[in-house]
Amino acid sequence: MLLGIPIFELLTNPIIMVLILVSIVSFGAILDRLFILRGLRFDYAGFLGKIRAFLTLGDKEGALKYVDTIDHPFARVCKAGLGNCALRRDALYNTLDNSIEDENKKLENHVGMLSTIAYISPLLGLLGTVIGIIRAFSAMALAGGGTPTVMMLGIAVALLTTAIGIIIAVPAAIMYGFLSGYVDANKDNLVIGSRDLVLILSEENIMDRTPVRVRRTKRGTNWEEGTSSAMDAMMPGINVAMLLILFFMMFAPLMYQSNISVSTPALASAQIPQERQKRTEVKLNVYIAKDGTVFINEEPFGKTDNPEDRKRQNDIMHQLLLRSTMRMVLLSAHSTVYHKDVVNMIDRAKQAGAVKIALLKRKEKRG
Repeated sequence: MLLGIPIFELLTNPIIMVLILVSIVSFGAILDRLFILRGLRFDYAGFLGKIRAFLTLGDKEGALKYVDTIDHPFARVCKAGLGNCALRRDALYNTLDNSIEDENKKLENHVGMLSTIAYISPLLGLLGTVIGIIRAFSAMALAGGGTPTVMMLGIAVALLTTAIGIIIAVPAAIMYGFLSGYVDANKDNLVIGSRDLVLILSEENIMDRTPVRVRRTKRGTNWEEGTSSAMDAMMPGINVAMLLILFFMMFAPLMYQSNISVSTPALASAQIPQERQKRTEVKLNVYIAKDGTVFINEEPFGKTDNPEDRKRQNDIMHQLLLRSTMRMVLLSAHSTVYHKDVVNMIDRAKQAGAVKIALLKRKEKRG
């Protein structure tokens, strides 16, 4: 007996059997992802520091061998970067981004399944309830009536399918939100770490230092696209919090506590030569004038449409950003400057090593 319902009645219900199978798949997917993601804790700073030590000694092969000994997504991303460090900066960025996408797809495996399970489980349960009630009333009608006990038993079995569907859906939805956020955080760590690797390769004079070509980002041509309000950014966290509260209220004993933690990558400053540590809180000011002249810290450095001028601009931005701890660019432009020119400058600033880019009000005082 389960909640006063015979086990035989449950095992002969096809919807309940499907829900049991779905719950097994959901539980297996959750355990699999928790086991995989638990191993993502990583000392990014120490790892990059050891790579820098090998490269400082000119031992690129030693760095590759060391990377091969580490079983972590970031190690595989670094292997792709070290193996292609002779490429131009833009080509190296593309190689690293492709490697990051490959690693992220591996981590996302089975996570999307939890979203599907959380969506269809209550619907399957509701379907079982509707079918069960139809069968109960049909049987009663064919028998020319029936006792309330028999009718109530059929309705109880029918309602149980909805309860089972909700029990399966709630933990699946919670774990989907948690695992998706963790996968996204790990992707951000890989992106930041890969940019730090490019800086290390550049500082050690290993990569091709030819200025990058201007390329579009996936965000589109509108330089304001991709920005979101604070509330939009908070909504995923609010949704997960509401699901957690509901889950604790209903099924607190079933909650699984995980000790997974995310480590934030950082530059291996302990291994950086002393002269590189002498950085200042310099903010890089970039202004695009009406005639296309680019001013970097109030000094003109040619036009935006001249390849040679763009090369000088990229080199100057890269050199100034290397001396800045904030690696921040303050970008402004005349009101007549095309959006595409602003977007191109944002791309070039990122490729030169900018971590933060602030778009200021467009100045009108220059010609």
